[in-house]
Amino acid sequence: MEEIFKDVLNYEGIYKISNKGNLISLDRFVFNGGNGPKNRKIKGQKIKTAKDSYGYETCVLSKYGKSKTYRIHSLVYNTFKKPLTKGFVIDHIDNNPINNKLENLQSLSHRQNISKGMMKNRKDKLSKYPNVSFRKDRKKWFSRIQVNNKMKIIGHFDNELDAYNAFLKYKKENNII
Repeated sequence: MEEIFKDVLNYEGIYKISNKGNLISLDRFVFNGGNGPKNRKIKGQKIKTAKDSYGYETCVLSKYGKSKTYRIHSLVYNTFKKPLTKGFVIDHIDNNPINNKLENLQSLSHRQNISKGMMKNRKDKLSKYPNVSFRKDRKKWFSRIQVNNKMKIIGHFDNELDAYNAFLKYKKENNII
């Protein structure tokens, strides 16, 4: 995949991020508040990142003398797709919090993300889809959903996409948000 850089939302002309999760600052002039020259030139460079306490890659962006910390996956998603709708979160499909490539990021409802998180702690093989797992004993993918505090198995399938589609169909037929 070709690496493409775009301006970071609300930091246009200052920072760019790539579809592979690489962040750079751009050459620019900034106001020098001291007695010296009014403006000084800053050379663009790759921005160093750090990990937060949850294992996500973060960075600090500055504009007009104010700094703010961001998670890299949020910058990638919001720059290349669209800003998230309220109640939705950005999910790493492969569950690796430092794989910030665009194709590894998806938007999930908070409920879906929690369900996927519960699946991480199970011995079943994980799926890239929420509410879908692989049962080793049956050698089948299955989907399930929690309704009224009870876990309901929707069915067993030969592939994970069929299991996920059955999950979506069940939600739609039963008006589950």
